[in-house]
Amino acid sequence: MAGILKDIKAEINDCCYETGDVNKLRSSVSEEFGAIVKFLGDKKFLVGDYVTYVDFIFYEQNELLQHVTKDHFDNFPSFKAYNERVASLVQINKYLKSERNIFTRFNNKCAKI
Repeated sequence: MAGILKDIKAEINDCCYETGDVNKLRSSVSEEFGAIVKFLGDKKFLVGDYVTYVDFIFYEQNELLQHVTKDHFDNFPSFKAYNERVASLVQINKYLKSERNIFTRFNNKCAKI
């Protein structure tokens, strides 16, 4: 799963930094995310009932795509519920509510998106 997410991140970076094309971004990741929907199924986290580092990677990718496309969670509603589960983890929730949370910028200033 980590390798798949790494490949998806490369596609996201390409669109964010090279083309700036949100529609291309949606279409370039939709096939992979369709497979992840099936893989996730009814599991609480990507590999089961417990969180692993790939869950944090996937969480960030989902947040980025929602921020950029504005409709990522509409297209993949199970990912919205998933991200809510990750965000509700005690330490993550504490961080997200804190002043240390810098979750306002995903990409460098030179990104087109």
